[in-house]
Formats: sequence, C-alpha cells, structure tokens
Amino acid sequence: MVKRIRFQVKPDTRALFSWFDRILDPAINKSVIEAQDKTGDDIIEIAEKLVPVDEGDLRSTLRKGNVKRRGKAFSEVVIVAGGMKGKVTGKQVDYAGYMEYGTVHIRPRPYVRPAIRKGIKNFPGHFLVAYKKRVPR
Repeated sequence: MVKRIRFQVKPDTRALFSWFDRILDPAINKSVIEAQDKTGDDIIEIAEKLVPVDEGDLRSTLRKGNVKRRGKAFSEVVIVAGGMKGKVTGKQVDYAGYMEYGTVHIRPRPYVRPAIRKGIKNFPGHFLVAYKKRVPR
C-alpha cells in the first residue's frame, strides 16, 4: 500500500559538482544549493495548484525537505506528499501515491510530476540571481 510519495529532484550532478569543488569558485556550490531550494519552493507552489482537491488534506501535506548536501558529490531537494495528518480534517493522508499514479479503480491525476517538470525550468534563473549576489563586479 502506497502511503506517501517522495520525489528527489537531483539531476546527475556528481561529476559536475566534483569539478566545481576542484576548479570553480565555491560561490557556485552555494548558488546551486540556494537555487535548488527556491526551485523546490516553486515546485510546491505549482503542485498546490495542480493537486486534486476534495477537502484539501492532500494539499496540506505537500512539503519540501531541506536541501541536503551529500559530501562534495551533489545536493538534492525532496518533495513529499501524504504520509501525515491533513491540516483540514486531521485525518491521516495515505492516498498521495494513488492520486499521482492511479489504481485499478481510480484514474491517475498527477500533480507532483507535472509540478516538477514546470518548476525545474526556474532553476537557471534562480541560479543566476544567487550567483550574482555572491560574485563581486
């Protein structure tokens, strides 16, 4: 039984980060992490607009985990839906995966995957803004 869904937004950046750590300014790494954090916020905002709403509990469980840095290899943003009590009714929300992927009886109504596809497009802009703050002119 799928109680919650969890998406990790992490392009395969291990080699790129390794190169950044050796060659490029540390401001790039900090800018990437800041951009990922802001992109995660964008994804949540978009998913909140796309999520099917009956009572609103599923929407209230959408959340972003912290941007995690794993060594010098890469960082990730975790987007989570369900797996906790909803703020509207206080009932446990264990159907996030069913809504996203569907079941034999319920058609899929994706809201997280489309939000990721739309939100990830904001990453370059967030990166440029974050990097420009850190690099003196």
